[in-house]
Amino acid sequence: MSQNIDFKELRKKVYLSYHQDGLIDIILGASILGFGLQIATDNSAFLFLTWMGFILYTPLKNRLTVPRLGYVRFDEERKTATRLVLLIAVGVLIFAMFIGLYVFVRSGSMSQTASEWLRKYHMLVLGTFVAIPLVAGAFWSGVNRLVMYAGLIIVVMLAGIQLGMHPPIYVIALGCIILLSGLWILFRFLKQYPIVNTDINNGTE
Repeated sequence: MSQNIDFKELRKKVYLSYHQDGLIDIILGASILGFGLQIATDNSAFLFLTWMGFILYTPLKNRLTVPRLGYVRFDEERKTATRLVLLIAVGVLIFAMFIGLYVFVRSGSMSQTASEWLRKYHMLVLGTFVAIPLVAGAFWSGVNRLVMYAGLIIVVMLAGIQLGMHPPIYVIALGCIILLSGLWILFRFLKQYPIVNTDINNGTE
């Protein structure tokens, strides 16, 4: 029984270390930064920062993390599939809410009070659409700092609105904060986990 508990604790420790490379943070920060630059310049070219990270995530993971920690299967296939379905369901729900809100606004059936509120707090609504999947992602992955980022998004968005700042300013600032946090986590990860010498492990010189 004790050995089983120790194994679970060890697996949990390795699992959390596997996600302490900062790549999730960097992708999130770059995505928000790209969105901020896009609304600041009205240049859709900056949106490449939003989707480029998702394309590069797996190659970067294989290049930076796997050589240091190895490839480990942490969960049973059934548990992984269940969590993935739940995460996809949250994504679909958020997308449906966004489309529903868009259709509702375009239909002209919104009251003047609600319209004025949405006009003022639309960035907070968008931030909420980002924060909810982050909380779901924290539940799915166990990376609790995603909850911190979700709270940070809400706080920064609300503070920026209340202070009368232009949206690009606080969106870019938010993206930079998360991006720099991710780079610091990556730097610490690379320092803590040097690449294992495979020649020595294979018994070759």
